[in-house]
Amino acid sequence: MRLLHIAGGAPAVPLARVGADPELAADVQARLAAAGLLDPPADGLFGPVSQWALSEFLVFWGLAGASSLDMHVASALLQADAAFPLVAGDDLAGDTVRALQAAGHWLCRHPRALNIVYVADMGLDGAPSVDATFGDARLLLRVDERGRPQLAGAWEGSLHVGGPGAVHVACGQYKSWSVGLHQGDAPYDALVQTGPVEARNANGAALAGVLGLDQHCGDDDARGGLGRCSAGGLVGRSKSGHREFMAMVRSDPRYLACKGYRFLTSVLPLEAVAGAAP
Repeated sequence: MRLLHIAGGAPAVPLARVGADPELAADVQARLAAAGLLDPPADGLFGPVSQWALSEFLVFWGLAGASSLDMHVASALLQADAAFPLVAGDDLAGDTVRALQAAGHWLCRHPRALNIVYVADMGLDGAPSVDATFGDARLLLRVDERGRPQLAGAWEGSLHVGGPGAVHVACGQYKSWSVGLHQGDAPYDALVQTGPVEARNANGAALAGVLGLDQHCGDDDARGGLGRCSAGGLVGRSKSGHREFMAMVRSDPRYLACKGYRFLTSVLPLEAVAGAAP
């Protein structure tokens, strides 16, 4: 069954049964991704996050009381591109979003959801960083109810932790991190790598897989260095800033819908953001 069939008059499907038809489930997921509510790719597995995205979509279209996927719901889903519009402004958030779009990265446009972005060699003002150690930006982006991207949080960070030969995440977008504990002398709350990424070592050799590249933090007193940070991760400068980052990540409605939710994260070069200004 496809959405086009239902929109054309085929029998309605109870919303609770959408997941029983993988073809229909994948079709719905693809439209929710087009609306900016559900991370691609569509896999036909209609779990808690897919259910959350569909319920939010129905609220947006004034169909919150729907109990079945009927011709009205199907028709709305087929117009999903018109939902949750995006209007990027002339600021760092807007430039970052334009860079994400140019790179083909997906962006969640729900006003309570967050987008994790790291920009290499960029200061928090959008200018090239002059810090040789924590010279990268860790950003959380949110799209407000008017469709305008906003910086929900910004922290100094590093994408290049570790000595010669350490592995570092390559620029790209990866659905590869879940809330968990970063291991060490005293394990702490972090985004732990649970899916594959592409990476390179200092010699430029390419690697791929689950490589233990967590999103964690440095030491509050390590202004002049990386302290004992684990090599290769996506690192926020301070413990206090990392706690702020994690508190916001934990407030994301997709994580609240499913505690095993795997977060998308984008890594961009400074040139992509700097070149995206209108």
